Amino acid sequence: MAKRQEIRQSGSSRPPGMELFEVTPVILGGDPVDPKNKMWLTRQQHFEAVRYWNRVIRDLRQGKQRSGSTQTTRDGGRN
Repeated sequence: MAKRQEIRQSGSSRPPGMELFEVTPVILGGDPVDPKNKMWLTRQQHFEAVRYWNRVIRDLRQGKQRSGSTQTTRDGGRN
């Protein structure tokens, strides 16, 4: 949280109608303090990005692969 405050104080104050967003969520390895992992999104873009990452995290927790990839089982078969 302190880094968010630092970003705001460093001249990157919140533009009107914008939300500060972590490009890669911390839970998935994103750096919570790297400015390269932060970007300003409109409220609508923020909603869409949050929905996307929530879906990815939910699928990972349920053991699902993201579309376009296959997983080899222990016996060599494909899922």
